[in-house]
Amino acid sequence: MNKNVRIHHTGFNTRYNTWHTINRNMIMYIHSGSGSIVDREKNYPLAPGCLCFVGANRFYYTLPDRPEAYDRSKVFLSNHDLDKVLDLFPEDLQMKSLFTPNSMVYAQVPPKTAQQICGIFDDLAMYEDRDYYHNALVTSHYIKLLILLNEYATNTVFPISGMVQKATEYINSHIHEHLTIDEICSVLHISKYYFCKKFKQSTGLTVMSYILMTRIISAKNMLENSDLAIGEISSRCGFSSQSYFCRVFKDESGMTPLQYQKSLLQKK
Repeated sequence: MNKNVRIHHTGFNTRYNTWHTINRNMIMYIHSGSGSIVDREKNYPLAPGCLCFVGANRFYYTLPDRPEAYDRSKVFLSNHDLDKVLDLFPEDLQMKSLFTPNSMVYAQVPPKTAQQICGIFDDLAMYEDRDYYHNALVTSHYIKLLILLNEYATNTVFPISGMVQKATEYINSHIHEHLTIDEICSVLHISKYYFCKKFKQSTGLTVMSYILMTRIISAKNMLENSDLAIGEISSRCGFSSQSYFCRVFKDESGMTPLQYQKSLLQKK
């Protein structure tokens, strides 16, 4: 089962220096390390005290100077959970427009606030382990993180074009199925040439490259967070066969899914 909270997540990450996106909203806090957080429109300093909101389906990647020194904590919220939290704020509050799927909010918090943020993440992890994840205490911690992001925000990037966002959302929700560009264009009611051109401009990837990348990322999440067999993961991620999945996975990661799974166990 996927963890919604990850405390002091360190070590090698196959997504360094690789454009990717996730289908949940993420709040990330940097404890230590240096480098950059790279967005399609801006680069942000990756440094201690960085608090960042990355909306669902936002393309980004991290580029730490020393991956082994890159220490961060993360919490993931579904769009539904984010909406429930934002509904608690007054309708006329401007900050509600900042935190949307596909947006990015970057903040650099002062050292005096670091201990408070670390405590929030520790509490969220404790509640998750005790199956109290959706209670009022957890919601209050979400609110605190969003308020701190709003208070110290130095940069905000709003969603990419609606058409591309709809396409990525459709791909993410149907990633286990056979997907074609023609099918996506039919759903969006748009010409194939225009769609492919706008998608590449917005994401830096071709449509099929994005689909393949999303399948691999989904597979890595399952390898990291489940006990599913390789064949089952291959099927759930939309690969036509296990052999094709293993070949593509090795081309992208430099190791087979089984080797990747074993490398994760060695790091625990």
